[in-house]
Amino acid sequence: MKLYTLRELAEEAGVRPSKVDYYVRLGLLEVAHSSDAGYRIFTDKSLLVLREILKLRDKGLSLEEIKSLMG
Repeated sequence: MKLYTLRELAEEAGVRPSKVDYYVRLGLLEVAHSSDAGYRIFTDKSLLVLREILKLRDKGLSLEEIKSLMG
């Protein structure tokens, strides 16, 4: 399993780190854990979820709709 910092996750998904942070604050994306240095760590699953959020946004769904779909 690959681990990502917030910046690495954003880079892998092709978005700005602030967008990833926003999705975390909204509860759409979960942080796997925090490192000893305080970095938020994400997993491969996080990347899949982020890509799904981005696809649904591209299809015109609101963040509220996406949140309800993702449970």
